[in-house]
Amino acid sequence: MLLIALIGAVLAFIWQEINLHTLVSIQSENLQTIPTADDASYLAPPLNFLENGEWADNSEGISRYFQRPPGYGFIYLLSYLTLGENAFMGLKFIQWLSYLLSIILFYKILEHFQISTKKTIVFTSIFALLPIYSGFMYYTLTEGISPFLLLESMYAFFKKKSTLLLVSTILLLLVRPQLIIFPLLCLVFSIVQKEKRQITILLIAFLPLIIWNIRTTFIAKEWMGIHPIYSDKNISLFRPGHEALTKLFKIWEYDGERFHTIIGSTCSAQNQDEIELLNTHIPKQFQTDVFPLLLQFNQLYQREDYGKSEDFLQTEREFVQTVNHTYSKLLRKNLTTNYIVTPFLSAKYLLTKSQLNLYIFQKTFRGSWWMEILRICCVALINLGFIACLFILFQPIKIEWKLIALACLIYLFYLSFFQRMNEERYLVPLLPILLLMVSMIRVKSVRFTFIKNL
Repeated sequence: MLLIALIGAVLAFIWQEINLHTLVSIQSENLQTIPTADDASYLAPPLNFLENGEWADNSEGISRYFQRPPGYGFIYLLSYLTLGENAFMGLKFIQWLSYLLSIILFYKILEHFQISTKKTIVFTSIFALLPIYSGFMYYTLTEGISPFLLLESMYAFFKKKSTLLLVSTILLLLVRPQLIIFPLLCLVFSIVQKEKRQITILLIAFLPLIIWNIRTTFIAKEWMGIHPIYSDKNISLFRPGHEALTKLFKIWEYDGERFHTIIGSTCSAQNQDEIELLNTHIPKQFQTDVFPLLLQFNQLYQREDYGKSEDFLQTEREFVQTVNHTYSKLLRKNLTTNYIVTPFLSAKYLLTKSQLNLYIFQKTFRGSWWMEILRICCVALINLGFIACLFILFQPIKIEWKLIALACLIYLFYLSFFQRMNEERYLVPLLPILLLMVSMIRVKSVRFTFIKNL
C-alpha cells in the first residue's frame, strides 16, 4: 500500500512539474501554482482578514463578504501564516500530501470491505497511476483538496472514527458545500441504524456551515442560497440582470463557457453588429426573443451609473421583468427542451470529458497514440463508475454503499438538471468514489429481478 501510494504521489508530482514548467515557458512568467479566475475570490479574503480583520474579497458589492465558502481560504491562511511569501509552495505541498493520503485511504476502504487483495492492489494502482485523480494538485481551486476530503469523510464514516469524521466533514462542507448530499445520506443511514454517536458527530459537523450561512443572511439581510454571488448591491457583472439572463439561458444552454463568453462579450460590445454576431451562437428558435434582451443588457451594463443610482436600479428591475416574461413564454413553448433535452446534453457534456485537464495533456501530447488511448480509457472509467452506481442499487451489497452510490447519482442529477451550465471539473471530487464503485461491482451476483420487473 505504501509503495503504491509513494509511486503514485511521485508520478503525480512529475506530471504537475512538467505541466507547470511548460506553462512558464509559454507565458514567460514565474508561476508557483496554476492561476485561475477564481483566485481573487478564494485567496483575497484570508489576506484581507490578516490586514484589517475583514473576511471579504476585493470586488465591489455585498457578495464580497460571502461569494466563496471559507474552507479553502482557511487552508491558504494556514499556509500563509506558516510560510509567508512561500504560501503557494505550502498549498501545493498540502494538496500533494492530500493525494498521497488519498491513495492510502482508498486502499484502506477496499480492505475494510474485504475486497480481495489482488483486486485491492489493482484498483489502488489505477487510482495512483492515472493522472485524472491528481489533475488539480497545482491549482488554487477547491478541486485540489475536495476529493481527499470527501474520501476521508467516507472512510471515517465507514470505520466509525468520530474525530476524523467530525473534522473531515466540517472541512468538506466549508470547502465544497454542494457535496452536502454525502454527509446528509450518511446522517439518514445513522438515524435508521440508531447510531447515536454517528448522528451526534454529523449534526455537529453541519454547525460551521450553518453558522456561515447565518452570517451571510445577516450581512445580506436575506437568504442568499447555495450560490450567493448575485445582489443588487454589487458593482460587478453579478447583478439581478445577469441572474435573470442565466435563468433564461438555462432553458437551452448546457455549456457554461459559451454562456459566459456570450454575456461577457455582450457587455463590451460597441455596436449592434457585434451583438448580432453573438446572437448567432444561440439556437435559432430563441434568437428573435433573446436578441432585444442582449441589446438592452449591453446598454444597461455600459451606463456610467451602473449599479449606483436609483434610476439605474429601476431600469434594471424593468429589464429583469422583461427577461422573466420572456423566460415564461419560451418555457411554455419548449418544455421538452427545458426538462429533458438540456439536462441530457448537460450530463453528456460532463460524461464525455476525460478530466485530463493539464495543458500537456490538452495541447502538448494531444494527438499522440498513447494520449488518445489514455483519454478514451479515462472517459470510459468515469462512465463505468456511474453505471456501477446504478448496478449497486440493485446488488446484494452493504447498505452504506447503496447510499454512497445514490449520492453520486443525485449529485450528477443536480449538476445536469439544476445547475446545467457546468465546468467539467465539477465532477472531480467524485472521481475516487466512482472508482470505488467500479471496484465493488460483482457481475455474477447482479440480481436479474430488476430486469424482469422492467
